[in-house]
Amino acid sequence: MESISRAIYPAFYLEISDNMINLLNKMNFQFIWKDKCHYIRKADMIKSIEEGGLNVIDFSVVLNGVLKLKWLKSFVCHKDAFWFTIPNAIFQKMGGIHFLLRCDYDVYKLPVKLSDFHQQFLLYWKLMFKHNFTPHNTPLWNNRYILSNRKSLFFGTWMEKGIWAVSHLMDNFEYNRVIKAIPAPLKTMIQQFVIYSNSQSEMRSLCIEGINLNSKQFTNKFIRNILSKQKRYLSYPILPKAKEVTFKILNDIYPSNSFLHERFNLI
Repeated sequence: MESISRAIYPAFYLEISDNMINLLNKMNFQFIWKDKCHYIRKADMIKSIEEGGLNVIDFSVVLNGVLKLKWLKSFVCHKDAFWFTIPNAIFQKMGGIHFLLRCDYDVYKLPVKLSDFHQQFLLYWKLMFKHNFTPHNTPLWNNRYILSNRKSLFFGTWMEKGIWAVSHLMDNFEYNRVIKAIPAPLKTMIQQFVIYSNSQSEMRSLCIEGINLNSKQFTNKFIRNILSKQKRYLSYPILPKAKEVTFKILNDIYPSNSFLHERFNLI
């Protein structure tokens, strides 16, 4: 187990590559089975005792994710501390860490190129945080769908004036660059919602299943449980047929009776 203990401190401040994570996991399970045959699957061993597992540490997602998110919590709670001067200056170019965590971002499309470590903890955060879509709360900045030159947008001067949601622009079309970057379906839907609704745009709270990121209840155990659930969910992808049907429904292309007969040679 020495491999895990030696990796904890570096993982708290540095990006750990996939190859290194796989190597640590391999060393860990080889130690448990004393370099012999593994009689129990890894997926079963990492489960909790209540679920019939042995609660073995899995560095790939759970432990590495816990360490990254604990660093994020420390950053959010003490962003003005001396140790976070550089990260604070970097994320200030995207509205600050508090605002960025509320955005539906893509780490590879953000207007500022981030280090692998920063990308990693943002990916883990997005794995946990649910960006429940609502038209009046759709963020304008750092949005993975609102792009200019394949990058998300952020204008600090607009943010200072309180313009941060797409709904804030629906009654003013002089901002050509931003308007052109918004996909037509998204713009139409939000525009219709603004016309027939009195809802006001509100910033989302940084909560995971009702627990705030700044709360003392946001512990390592809580993060580990959430990431474990997410991992099991991601291991069962949607079947291609289900994707095809969903795509056709969303795009108003539903197969007709005659098409089904021709396509599948039905009698």
